[in-house]
Amino acid sequence: ASVAGGRDMPEIAVAIHAHALQQRMQEDANGWQEESKGAKASAALGRQLTRANGDAASDLPAVQKLNAGLFDDVSLDDIKVLFDYLDEDHSGVLEFEEVAKLFKTVLRPPCTDTEVEVLYDLTHKNESGTVTMQELHDAITSSPFRAHLSQLQKEAKAKESLSMNMGTNSQVVTRDLLVDRLKWRVNRDDSFRTLPLSLVVMSVFIAIVVTHLQVWKRQQLQRGVEAWIEGYGFTYPGPYHDQHIGDQWQMWEWLPPPPPPPP
Repeated sequence: ASVAGGRDMPEIAVAIHAHALQQRMQEDANGWQEESKGAKASAALGRQLTRANGDAASDLPAVQKLNAGLFDDVSLDDIKVLFDYLDEDHSGVLEFEEVAKLFKTVLRPPCTDTEVEVLYDLTHKNESGTVTMQELHDAITSSPFRAHLSQLQKEAKAKESLSMNMGTNSQVVTRDLLVDRLKWRVNRDDSFRTLPLSLVVMSVFIAIVVTHLQVWKRQQLQRGVEAWIEGYGFTYPGPYHDQHIGDQWQMWEWLPPPPPPPP
């Protein structure tokens, strides 16, 4: 059968079906674009919320696996999520400060500045001074990076175990407290260690003075004179001028009178 315009019914049906299919594909494409935009907006919002709350970074799959030492389980998708979190300016590459954030605030244990430089050298491979997502993935899955990060984690666990065994895990020792206690300990130890030497030196000094000045003999002489002057004359009958003098008054009586003045 034919219709007006000389076109057959099967051709019209095919054309209508093709047009409907094209409209459906266009709607699906528009929906996918809207969904993609929504996903990107949601991801951007999630990154902002994650950066606002530093602890939320530990919920990232890559961070959890790296902190647990499961380097082989880190996938490229995990690295992409981590890369998007670190890429704050959305430049598609990571600057040194953004990579340092990974090692200082995201991973556990936090790395020092020296350790950050070492890990950055293991991560950075191009001459632009930036790190791409592929470089980050290659570095994390490479042996030198794993070995260094594993060593840091082992040292942190050993320190934590030692602190728990010693009962000092709950106390945070600051630098000022450490310096203050070290000063106190050194001063105390110096006092105790120098005390015996000070006593020995003082004893030697006293012995030299007593021996050189003959203090004991001088004291004996002084006591003898005092006993001779203030002796037993008050109770013993006398005086016996040719043998002894009983007291001070008798001494003055015993002494010869001064010669008379010349005429």
